[in-house]
Amino acid sequence: VPDGHKSMEAEAIGKRGQAFLEDLSMERVYEYMYHLIVEYSKLQDFKPTLPPSAQAVCQESVLCFADPKQRQSLQKSAVFPSPSPPCTLLSSGFA
Repeated sequence: VPDGHKSMEAEAIGKRGQAFLEDLSMERVYEYMYHLIVEYSKLQDFKPTLPPSAQAVCQESVLCFADPKQRQSLQKSAVFPSPSPPCTLLSSGFA
């Protein structure tokens, strides 16, 4: 395969990757992570139990200990589970 063809193919791969990342949002990343954890948890063959020393943590309790810069970052990154099913990943073509 000539080097010119490899260069054009590499450029096309790079452009597709760039287009994908431009369309990617943190909300979609968080949705994927949430659904991944939910699906993975279905594979557990044990019932998790809370230790006696466990304490409930809520958004407000985390924010009250954060300094103003941390609080702003935490509030900006807050997300909630998506009601839609897990996303379907497209094949990368590198099977």
